[in-house]
Formats: sequence, structure tokens, C-alpha cells
Amino acid sequence: IIGNPDYHTFIKHSKYEMQRDKVCYIAQTFVEDGRMERNDYKKIIDRFAEALKDRLIIKLHPRSDKSIFEHVVKMNGAITYDFPITGFYIGHYSSVLALAINVDSKVFLLEINNEEIPDYFRNSANMVFSKQDDLVNAILGNDDSVGSKQISYYFENIDQHPFEIISNKIINFND
Repeated sequence: IIGNPDYHTFIKHSKYEMQRDKVCYIAQTFVEDGRMERNDYKKIIDRFAEALKDRLIIKLHPRSDKSIFEHVVKMNGAITYDFPITGFYIGHYSSVLALAINVDSKVFLLEINNEEIPDYFRNSANMVFSKQDDLVNAILGNDDSVGSKQISYYFENIDQHPFEIISNKIINFND
């Protein structure tokens, strides 16, 4: 266990405040990597935009095609490269989910495109859904499910930066 570099990138020195009523969707590069048809992924994103409107914030991947998320902006949602601190997170299996699980928020996973969700995310999230409408209804109904939040076994948020830990281990390899 060496820590979570995303913690130092997005959270450690963050001055963001919790936006409890907002919902953050953590985007993945299904389309950009050729693992999913653009129209199929866009339908999922557009459905979230229609249902959640101005509550939805898309946390873009560095390689995200922003045009996939045009409907989110049209529905008064937001897109950002920053990691917003929100009351709800939606994702699939991005490593950035470890940050969301470590925040005092609900984390819902959506199974799509026959993509495998690692057990450490599946077991730490509040709920895993196979149907998007069920996930949307859980958010709109303010679902009270409880996740195990045991993600720190795999992605620990510690003060020492993971790169520093790795560097020290390399330097002290023969000790």
C-alpha cells in the first residue's frame, strides 16, 4: 500500500466545499479507447443529464471527448477536470472512484458494456446497478444504502505522497 496519487492531485490541498445536492459522474474513456460506440455512451450520459439537470457535474478524464457531454451543459449541468466534492458519485471502475469512496458521500456504480468492475470498488460502493433507471431513482429518492468504505486497503489517502514512498523504497532497496 503506497497511497493514492489522485488524493494529492485533487483533494489534499483542495479548498472545495461539499456540494451535497450535486451528483458527480466520473467519466471514462470508453469511446476514446474504442471499447464502446459513441452513440451508446452518449445515450447514457444524456439520460443522466435529463434526469439530474443542474445537479450533474461531469468529472472529465484527461482524454475525454468533451462533445460527448454537450447535453449535460445544455441541461445546465457542468463539466470539469477538477474533482468536485459532491453528495453523490456515479462511476464504473475508474481509479478516481477511490477518492469518491473516501469522501462522506454516496457512491453508485453502473455496470455497462460488459466491463468488469473490480471487487474492491464493487464491495466498497453503496450500490451497484445494472440498470441506469434504477440508479437514477436511487439518487432522486436519496437512497440510504451504506457502503463498506474499505477502499483504503487498496487506495490509502495518506499525507506522504506515493511517489515519495516509492522513491524511498528504491533508494533503500538494499537496506
